Amino acid sequence: MSHIQDCGLTIRHASRRGRSLGINAVFGSAGTASAALVAGALTDLIDWRAAFIVPGIATLAIALVFAVIVPAEAPNIHARAAGAERTTARAALGSMRLFIALCLVLMGGSVIYNAMTMGLPKIFAERLAEGGELVDVASMVTVVYVAASAAQLLGGYLADRASHRMVLIRAYVALLPVLLFTTTAAGTPLVLAAIAVLSLVMAVQPSVDSMIAQHAPPEWRSTAYGLRFVVSLTSSSAAVPLVGLIFDSTGGFTWVFITLAGFAVLVLLAALFVPVRRGASIAARAMPGAAE
Repeated sequence: MSHIQDCGLTIRHASRRGRSLGINAVFGSAGTASAALVAGALTDLIDWRAAFIVPGIATLAIALVFAVIVPAEAPNIHARAAGAERTTARAALGSMRLFIALCLVLMGGSVIYNAMTMGLPKIFAERLAEGGELVDVASMVTVVYVAASAAQLLGGYLADRASHRMVLIRAYVALLPVLLFTTTAAGTPLVLAAIAVLSLVMAVQPSVDSMIAQHAPPEWRSTAYGLRFVVSLTSSSAAVPLVGLIFDSTGGFTWVFITLAGFAVLVLLAALFVPVRRGASIAARAMPGAAE
């Protein structure tokens, strides 16, 4: 639910949607990247219960601060500004082609992202660490995620200035050879390839979220983002047994990466059916009152 509210508030108040979504995504990725290190440190310094209690207390404290400093909004505060785009947005959202295309884009990207998230420690342990300490593997995985998360800022910049569909297509065209290279990569090339894969997948997130903001009716945007996260999380969970099945059947990660390349092709094909729209902030700068 927090992710849905984050996107809704970000879209509603952003003057530049892509940039704002990129910054929001960077902080989300930073949380994911630091989770293992924070949990491990708390467990070592205190005990395993602290890994749950301390983040829980921190979350409650942040929620209280948020409730105090963020003013309440009237439910229909943006209805007048959104009225001009409502008819077009409803027609776009009602297009079955667009709905299926976005679902396939979300599904393919989520499978690739979660497969990499789950598989990287094992991949690095086999091809990089060569029997080294687990802390070295964990540290390298964190480095990869921190480096890749910065791509979301570039993705946000592009989402404000370029066709969302072209950002998506070009990123996944570049992703295909990198995934195929990763099938046999080891050492430093493997680390760089992992950064490239995650950077390309993360970089398109602001464009995909901007597409939803553009095509969904303003009064249904939170619901649209709810559906977006349902599709993403469902697909992400499917990546876990998929990677395990392929690894157990083949004894390695080569066919895992080939399969992920197949999902990248699926995203590319789906992206061809997404309408060509430029970044929302271009119109917002021309008409300051139009941005939400």
